[in-house]
Amino acid sequence: MRFTVEFDTHASKWLVFDWLNAGQAVGAHRDQGAAFVQAESEEQRWRRFGPGTETFALVAF
Repeated sequence: MRFTVEFDTHASKWLVFDWLNAGQAVGAHRDQGAAFVQAESEEQRWRRFGPGTETFALVAF
């Protein structure tokens, strides 16, 4: 999975990370559910382009 959700204990927020983009945080949420909704939405948007896009991005990375 490209997008993951982790809890930041220092900021007390749920963060959404894009691991294909050097682990960049792409969202911060107070609620765990909202973070998972964003991660799933990002994942679906990414996969909409087809499996070849992910393979190309991994090779280019």
